[in-house]
Amino acid sequence: MEEVNWLEVGLNSSSDLKVIMKGSVESNKTSDKIGVVSLIYVSSDVDKIKDVYKEVTESDPNGYYMVYGIDLDERLDLLAHYPSIAIERSDLD
Repeated sequence: MEEVNWLEVGLNSSSDLKVIMKGSVESNKTSDKIGVVSLIYVSSDVDKIKDVYKEVTESDPNGYYMVYGIDLDERLDLLAHYPSIAIERSDLD
């Protein structure tokens, strides 16, 4: 699926909360590259999520952003696909 489809899935889910995550490759103090996944925004308001998503993707076009719908009091690690962004070894080379 294309990113826009995953975005719509996250935005249109019936979940209690929506979260925006960012995946990036950064250099650490030894100049090795590391993959970083950050949770950058949480809201139950879909319009706020849309506004923040638009803002961050326009201000950081090289970042990789995803929106997920999640429920309160849910074990995310037990879901078939929980909020995550894959950083592949080739991204670090």
